[in-house]
Amino acid sequence: EPSYRSHLRRMVDHVISREAPIYFDVLVERIARAHGFQRSGEVVQRTVWAALGRGRFPSSRDGDRHLIWPADAEIVSKTAYRGAGGRDHGDIPLPELAGLAEILRAKGLEEEEEIIRGMQEHFGLEGSLPQHASDLKQQRVNNPCD
Repeated sequence: EPSYRSHLRRMVDHVISREAPIYFDVLVERIARAHGFQRSGEVVQRTVWAALGRGRFPSSRDGDRHLIWPADAEIVSKTAYRGAGGRDHGDIPLPELAGLAEILRAKGLEEEEEIIRGMQEHFGLEGSLPQHASDLKQQRVNNPCD
């Protein structure tokens, strides 16, 4: 409905202002849940993508996921870690996890394996952070000064 588009756009803007950088699929889930939808199918995804508008927000790729940044943000490889805030560790963008790695380094963890274990403890994981750990290692190799 055309009259609802401006309301939806304001909702999208609000979530991005509070939570970006945010994965597009997480943004879609937030909007879908706010509308009482249990699923976020193709129609919801297309509607949220349209509400983002062209060029209103910078975006990048984090593996196979779209990452939406605040309107005035520069896309960077490391950004401040904002805490889990109820998010699953897999929904925290890689640049933000790089910020967590920086916090762990400041606490005396220096080796990559120590940092990975520190992240596991931080998120209460007994297993591993396979994909993010691999991505963080690769980012460290590609951006050693970050």
